[in-house]
Amino acid sequence: MVTMLSVLGIALGVAALIVVMSVMHGFSTQLLNSILGMNGHITVYCDGDDYRSVANSIKNIEAVTAVIPITENQVMIQSNNKVLGAVVRGIDQQDIINKKVLFNSIVDGSVDKFNQGVILGARLAENLQVKYGDSVTIISPDGFMTILGSIPRVKTYKVVGLFDIGMYEYDNTFIYMPIKFSQILFKYGNKVRYIEVFLKDVNKSSEILKLIQNKVNYKLEDWKIQQGQYFRALQIESNVMFLILTLIVVVAAFNIISSISILVQDKKQAIAIMRTMGASRWCIMRIFCICGTLIGVVGTVIGCMMGIGFSLNINRIRIFFESVTHSSLFDPIVYFLSSIPSELLMEDVVRISALAIGIAFIIAIPPSLKAAYQDPVNILKYE
Repeated sequence: MVTMLSVLGIALGVAALIVVMSVMHGFSTQLLNSILGMNGHITVYCDGDDYRSVANSIKNIEAVTAVIPITENQVMIQSNNKVLGAVVRGIDQQDIINKKVLFNSIVDGSVDKFNQGVILGARLAENLQVKYGDSVTIISPDGFMTILGSIPRVKTYKVVGLFDIGMYEYDNTFIYMPIKFSQILFKYGNKVRYIEVFLKDVNKSSEILKLIQNKVNYKLEDWKIQQGQYFRALQIESNVMFLILTLIVVVAAFNIISSISILVQDKKQAIAIMRTMGASRWCIMRIFCICGTLIGVVGTVIGCMMGIGFSLNINRIRIFFESVTHSSLFDPIVYFLSSIPSELLMEDVVRISALAIGIAFIIAIPPSLKAAYQDPVNILKYE
């Protein structure tokens, strides 16, 4: 019974480690892809009317895949007697195609009609109760000055598309409109707010930033400056979770001491006989260390199967429990994503397995030493 509890404890600890690390990896990867796909790898804060020449000079750099001028403003959006806050980004039609994360996430409508209206986030459209083909009113706080004060600019646009990238922050906030419309609505003239630069390799952003800096005289920031602190926090959280769950495995492995101690007590006569027949203390110790390690191996194998199965089907399991409990277990408002991301890495499985088996081996040493150093004379004298 104690042995079964030891195996079960290690299995649950290993399974929990695999699931949590898979979710943490998936969460970090999906956030990185979505955030960088929507915001660019390098941002050039170009507030002059020479943004086209600046963009063309950056395009000549080999490591650059896309250069996208953007306008950005906060607005109020109104429809069906509902008014919500939003962010309007002005962008060229061709640049939407170059912005792969956005282009691939359009779930209704078409980029072909982009010059005729605006594209809304799916959650924003849902909250406004609008759909493809409806009209929305955008209210800009940068309005006209009159003798009675400032009057907001109000303009009505047709909804020509909806996008859903799976991140609540973007799906519930962002509106994309043709840059020529936004330049008129927000009085940019022949200027933009900034230029987004996309690279072949995001990890080389610091090097490319220096190359761009030599070409332009504007302020530049790469994603490590803009989003780096957020991803470092995720990495720290992942490491802390790994440490905490490792302690669960350690606590579970302590049951091995009880299992081996009971086994030693049951087999003390056999141990004494083996010692009198010439078996060395090392031989006795090795036998019980192997027993403890086997408990760890069995628990680890079961835990790996449980953890891998859970990681690969985590959203199916979530949907099942939500249907049973009639509650939301993964609120996108809280977690920013519409589903639980999971990225199973075999290197994590191998590392966790080695850790669990190693802990089981170390925990098995004290009771094995006790068995090896029992006095066979005293044991057999009373039998």
